[in-house]
Amino acid sequence: MGIDGLHGVLKPYCLPSHVRELAGHRVGVDAWSWLHRGAVGAARELATGERPWEERGKTIRLPALDVQGREQEAQGVFMQCVDVTADMAHEVAARLRERGVEFVVAPYEADPQLAYLSSIPEREGGIAAVITEDSDLVAYGCRRVLFKMD
Repeated sequence: MGIDGLHGVLKPYCLPSHVRELAGHRVGVDAWSWLHRGAVGAARELATGERPWEERGKTIRLPALDVQGREQEAQGVFMQCVDVTADMAHEVAARLRERGVEFVVAPYEADPQLAYLSSIPEREGGIAAVITEDSDLVAYGCRRVLFKMD
């Protein structure tokens, strides 16, 4: 969500950086925003009942189907009807567990949970930085926030 206009106000104080600078450190990720970004990217699949996060074998795409219809308009409509669900979040959590990735599910909003974790020293279970899409974490007092990851 973010605070309107805060990114613009913060711009003079932001430095370009790379996630590799945090190698060996624990970071907190606002994964809900990534789930939303992924849902928008897979809007057609989600709207038609597919599960794009599942690993699949090779698929065949028929060129004749790609050129018919109003593709861009359809994609826009698909994006409007797709939302991240609790089931999607549970599936992502299951995949993270399978891969041994440590994660915390915030009881309500991720922002205060991430702010709390960033206030604790890493050696005591805290995080060195937060990766997010919006500016709210600065207002919560996080010392190091990475925005707009490519």
